[in-house]
Amino acid sequence: MIKFLYGEDTYSVSAVAAKIVADFIAGQQSDLNVNKLEANKLTLENFTDAVLSAPFLGDKKLTIVRNLLVEKDNSDLRKKLIPTLEKLPKTSEIIFVDEGKPDARDALFKFLIKNAKNKHYMPVDETTMRRFIAIKTAEQNIKISNQATAGLILYVGPDLWRLQNEILKLAAFATAQKHDEISLDDVEQLVEPNIELKIFDLTDALAARNSRRAIELLHSFMKNGDDMMMVFNLVIYQFRNMIIVKDLAQRGEGNIAKTAGLHPFVVRKTEAAVRKISLEELAYFYRQLEDYDSALKSSEIEVENALVLLFVDFCKSGKIS
Repeated sequence: MIKFLYGEDTYSVSAVAAKIVADFIAGQQSDLNVNKLEANKLTLENFTDAVLSAPFLGDKKLTIVRNLLVEKDNSDLRKKLIPTLEKLPKTSEIIFVDEGKPDARDALFKFLIKNAKNKHYMPVDETTMRRFIAIKTAEQNIKISNQATAGLILYVGPDLWRLQNEILKLAAFATAQKHDEISLDDVEQLVEPNIELKIFDLTDALAARNSRRAIELLHSFMKNGDDMMMVFNLVIYQFRNMIIVKDLAQRGEGNIAKTAGLHPFVVRKTEAAVRKISLEELAYFYRQLEDYDSALKSSEIEVENALVLLFVDFCKSGKIS
């Protein structure tokens, strides 16, 4: 039997794979027939040996192959595995575990979709995050308020690995404080907002032409060791969203999220920011961003200096009539 687990929800991919392995070991009462192969160490020889050799002191063997299909440089090897998979003995089980979305054009991907028991774990949505938080807090014998749940989702986003760690930290803190519920104050005190959320604060400050706040936030990114080129690209991305949302709002579009292809949360945050700035000003600043982007790509200026100059110049400039 061949199983194929893959997708952007890496927590679920890993958790389901771990359960399959645990169930196999429990059934065999031993881990002697479990082989784990990582993509960066996989060869045709060690794969063939793992899946075609007879089980040792048991009737089944299990091979786990991790992240082979999300590796960009293994297309030739992946194709060579197919003949071995086509003659897989009944005593051999294989799980392909890929944390990410493989290339659907890949020969092995097509083979697994057709011949394996496969499951695509899609990106996590808000409903899934709320259910996950409810389950994990219950496991810790602690309650969580609706406001704290919303805040945790906002601060962490769809990263279930980090969400689990933050819940453990919050539960330990609430228990130490002899509280029976995690509060929004706990979340705000203990959980570091993800960089995408902080970008909203930065673009809000720019839209309000608050240079002091914009520079403070910029320095916080630097202090945290964030990739400043990524910060710059996220600012460009968010100003592009602001132009789209502002334009659609002015034209009376009823469902901006659907029309723009943006998450409703992004639209809500963006709508609040664009009330402070005209469409012409947004377009003007976006052109400045593009000019600085070109300068950065030609190595004419450091990204940190570019952002400081850009933010100060824009915040000091008068409103465009």
